[in-house]
Formats: sequence, structure tokens, C-alpha cells
Amino acid sequence: MATKRYDYNTNIVENDFRGSMSRSLESRGATTAIHFSKQDFNKITEVDRAAFENEAYIYKSGDRLFKIAFDAYGDSRYWYLLAWWNQKPTDFHCKVGDIIYIPRPLKDVLYLWTKER
Repeated sequence: MATKRYDYNTNIVENDFRGSMSRSLESRGATTAIHFSKQDFNKITEVDRAAFENEAYIYKSGDRLFKIAFDAYGDSRYWYLLAWWNQKPTDFHCKVGDIIYIPRPLKDVLYLWTKER
């Protein structure tokens, strides 16, 4: 069973968008949007990093963290582990040519994730 990214320390935020977004909300009969705030990632210590096998993957055009997670772990829902491990909260933080480290074994990475929450 996958651990969800938003199981821990998550704030729900309500925005009252202005400008072009407000027109979109009004067309749906809404004045605000409720969403999860960006989750702050705890830094991973060098000791923790050294305890894992880290496969290096070069981020290419068209890549997404969920695709890399699917190839690495067989489940795209673990994309957030790659985001956390590499301190890149979203795909927008990844650039072509960046090295994305894939930590293994997965069960130990999940344990560290839950321990850090």
C-alpha cells in the first residue's frame, strides 16, 4: 500500500484569486479555490543518503517524476519520494540534464519518509 504524499503535515489553503483566475472561478460559480499547500521537504542528511543505493538518472525532455517512479518502483504514486530525495518539489523544478537520484530499497526509503514526518 502506497504512503500518500499528503498524509503528513499538510495545510489546506483557500485562495481568493484575482485577475484571470477569478474569471475562471466565476464561470464555475466559485469565488475561492481550496487546495493543498506546497509541502516543505525535510532535508536528508548525508548519513541517511549514504545508507541507500542511489541510482543516477539523467532527466530528459518529456520526463516526469511519476514516470521515473513507475520505471524505478513499478508504481507512479511514489513520485513524491523522488521529489523529496532530490529536493525538487515539482517537475517544474527539474531541468533537462539534471541528475535525479533514485534511492533503494523502496521499503527503507518509505520508512525514512515516515520517520521524517
